[in-house]
Parts: sequence; structure tokens; C-alpha cells
Amino acid sequence: IQSLASLNVEAMVFAVDLSDESLSKSKQLFDSMNPSDNVVLKLCHDIGELDDEMDIVAIATTSMPRRALTEQLLNSKTVKYLILEKVLFPELDDYDAVGKLIAEKKVKAWINCSRRLFPFFGMLREEFADRNIRFILTGGQWGIGCNSIHYLDLIDYITDNSDGIEISADKIDKKIISSKRGGYIEFTGTLEGRTNKCDYFAFTSDSEKTYATNYTIYAKDKICIVNESQGKAYLLKAENNWNTEEIEVKAYYQSTITSGLFEQIVKTGDCLLPDYITACKEHKPFITEMLNFINKDKKEKVKSCPIT
Repeated sequence: IQSLASLNVEAMVFAVDLSDESLSKSKQLFDSMNPSDNVVLKLCHDIGELDDEMDIVAIATTSMPRRALTEQLLNSKTVKYLILEKVLFPELDDYDAVGKLIAEKKVKAWINCSRRLFPFFGMLREEFADRNIRFILTGGQWGIGCNSIHYLDLIDYITDNSDGIEISADKIDKKIISSKRGGYIEFTGTLEGRTNKCDYFAFTSDSEKTYATNYTIYAKDKICIVNESQGKAYLLKAENNWNTEEIEVKAYYQSTITSGLFEQIVKTGDCLLPDYITACKEHKPFITEMLNFINKDKKEKVKSCPIT
């Protein structure tokens, strides 16, 4: 909402939420950005209050209601472009069902894995092009359930590959913890795996301590150590005798990038975010393995993996 107040095009922005408190806060945030007269905000309680034809809709809810809301939206409105938050859905059946609907309605859809929009990660993609990598990440209590998709997508983006993902939860801690979002769960421990272009990855969340995540990307002839919280990365190349080059890692809040993203999509019909098919290739192996972990030793198997 803050970002869309800064749109440089004439626009009607709809905010849909069940909560009056959320809508009121949205209005305050919108007004705090001193929007131009060309951008108008309309507050709604229901999808039915949207215009019959929408250019872009972003569904930024938690994961459990997302399939139903997406189906309600696409079955009642004409939508050109759709952006979905992640983790996409909690049940495996949701992915093909929503994918089929998106195709039937001829909607172009992307998932909000926003690191692809940042110049630093575009530089990493160029540095590690045509190479197989290893990706090792560590941090304290950072939420493997909620955040692993970000790093799976980053691996795919850097290596230009979204095929052959294999994931193992064998080293995830047995104790499942409550998420900060009610009704959802989280995991600590280590998630391991590989893809066609990443020989090995490991995402480790320390259950005992809280500290910032950092990760190292290895290739045969170069290494990059990234500390996003400090805004720094260190690149070492064989061609430079493994001398260390310090690089700025500039991250951007969602409130600063959405307007530019929307404008680009309306203007060009495309963007750098992963499309729905790519995102499903990342999500489905992950959800499958986390469901296997949750259902281990259970007599009655559950179909829903409540992470968001």
C-alpha cells in the first residue's frame, strides 16, 4: 500500500481485507506517502467489490486461504496479471488446481520471491553463470518453513535452473515449533538437497540461538560470502589469486519496490519474479518433504503443511 501510493501512472488501488483495523491502517500508510491525485485508494471488505476487470492483483494473505481466494477472484473477475505471496499453498493438490485455473483464465502469474529484483543478485547470476554451485546457509531461529523457498528460488535464479530439485528433511529437528502467525508451524535444524545445477545445498536454523543468516556460494573458480543483514558480500576469484573483493548488498523493502514492479508489468507484460510454473517446481518438492517429515510415525496422515 505504501509503495502503490507512489505510482507514476493514473491508478485506482483497491485494498481488500476482512479487518476494519487493517483497512484503517492501510489508509493511514497510503496517506502518509502523500499520493498524487492520479492515485486513488478504495477500501473493500470483499473481492466482489473489485472492478470486473483488474490489471494486477496481489494476494498477500497467509497460505491456508490463498487457494480459495485465488479461485474466488479468477472465477468472478477478469485479471490480467497476478502476484502471489509464498509459501504458496499448504496442500499438494492446490498447486495443480490453481495452475489449471490460471491457464484456463489466461492469467500471467508470478510469485513474490523478490531477491530477483535486486541488482546484487543479478550480479551473482552473472558471476556464477554456467557453473554448478554449492550453497551453504546458517542462521539462528530464522524459520526454515517460511523462508526456505526464498533460498531455493535464489539458487534457481543464480544457476538459471529450476529442475531436478531433491530435498531431505532428515536433519530437521524433531520438535516442531509454533510460528509467529497463529495456526502455522515452523522448523529448525538443517534442510539439505540438490538441483540439476546445485550439487548440494544446506539451510541450517539454530534452535538455541538467534543470529543473522549468512550464506556462502561455492563454485570451482570462485566463492561468494553474503551477509545481507550487514549489507556486505565478499567475492573471491581464482583469476584474482583469491583476493577478497567487498561488495555492497543493497536490499529493498517491499514498500519501495511494488510500485516500480507494477508499472513494469503493466508496461511490458513481464518481470523478473519467478512465474507460477517455476515456483511450483520449487514448492512441490519442498512441501512434499515437509509433509513426509510431519507425517513420520503418525498413524493418521495429514495432507496440509501449515507453513506460510
